[in-house]
Amino acid sequence: MYSDKICLLCNKLGKYAKAFDAKRDIVSLYTAVLPKVAVKKITYFKRKKSELNDAETDKANNIKLLAAAHEISIREVKEYYNLLNN
Repeated sequence: MYSDKICLLCNKLGKYAKAFDAKRDIVSLYTAVLPKVAVKKITYFKRKKSELNDAETDKANNIKLLAAAHEISIREVKEYYNLLNN
């Protein structure tokens, strides 16, 4: 449900629906009273990755190449790099 008014109406109809024994009668009550509401599609925004400058992209490419050449993970290459530079 998309509006507060329809939600309140559904809650109030629930009280009256208890008076019916058959589920078919309850469904016919809801379809007769509630208006048809168009389905609203939820749109999601795709986030763009932050742009890296040329030095950072070169460093990232070098790390990927080293990781592939030595068959270790990128995280391990970064740890070795930080260990040697500190």
